[in-house]
Amino acid sequence: MSRIQDWHDIDALPENEGRTWAIWQDHRWQEADFHTVAEKVSRWLPPDPMLIGTPHDTRFVPPVLVMQFEKIALRTVRQNLFNTGAAFGLLGALLLGLAAFGSMAQPVLLGLLLLLLAGMLATDYLVALRYRDGVAERAMFFWWLRFRTPARVALHAWLAFAVGVGALQLMMQFRLGGLEQVFFKYGVMYADVERGELWRLLAGPYLHYSLFHYGNNLVLLALTGALTYALFGGSTIALFGAANVVCAWAQMTFGGRVFDNFGGMSGGIYALAGALIVAGLLNRRLLPKGFGLLCINLTVLGLLSAELLSSSTASVAHLGGLLLGGLAGIGYARCGCTPVCGDR
Repeated sequence: MSRIQDWHDIDALPENEGRTWAIWQDHRWQEADFHTVAEKVSRWLPPDPMLIGTPHDTRFVPPVLVMQFEKIALRTVRQNLFNTGAAFGLLGALLLGLAAFGSMAQPVLLGLLLLLLAGMLATDYLVALRYRDGVAERAMFFWWLRFRTPARVALHAWLAFAVGVGALQLMMQFRLGGLEQVFFKYGVMYADVERGELWRLLAGPYLHYSLFHYGNNLVLLALTGALTYALFGGSTIALFGAANVVCAWAQMTFGGRVFDNFGGMSGGIYALAGALIVAGLLNRRLLPKGFGLLCINLTVLGLLSAELLSSSTASVAHLGGLLLGGLAGIGYARCGCTPVCGDR
């Protein structure tokens, strides 16, 4: 059962009891003059939980909803996205240029991925973040995540889990004499699973082939885990664990047996991403404007990066995770409750 989604509700924001300009940040408010508020707004972005109180309003609100600061806020968002996107685009173009003088494929692939990332940021701006309502929805959603849900606790918990998984693998590698020995003893070795050692499907997905493989999964798990737990609750933990088992089996059964083993918890991670995407598409009030498309773009970028940068990517596990998550997302969308609230 998903949690009640009330991030749209202006009345859920903190009350403004003052009669002067004020800033609400870190669970407290402070009076400020107009120029101080304007200076802070000039550095504000939607993930920043800063709210503004005016001399006439009874609620603190995101800066973009304050008439005097709307243009400043929109300009700041535009400049930030332009600068970030331009940096990715220029670096990607530089890598492609360097690759033109060499025979290595790696700079070409990295350059293409950076260009895709720049395009993703441009799309997010054109779809949602060039509009007042789009920026306001994104700001209210992030504020709600931070102060009205266990998202921060979930983020820390998922990070602690992932760090613990990595530390345990490192300890086993030192104790057993290397990565290969750890996989032979605890990993999803296809021949051993087929001989009846089904427990390997439970343990093996939490082993990783490299630091890059592990770090990529750690970041993705922290993001998708915190978001889905905040939106849908503790059942997402079960979804993550079950998807890792099913996707490891699917990769072993349908993956072509290019290799004799499987590692990585990407099946569970893509299941969480699939649940978030499908639930967001079916229940349009679940996520702020453009956020579902951003999640789709990030997921596609993750799939492409795995395919382009590694010859041993577990494509079946990735797609299987998305499918399982999508099925779960149908249920999450139906159980979701998003009260209709008046717009400001």
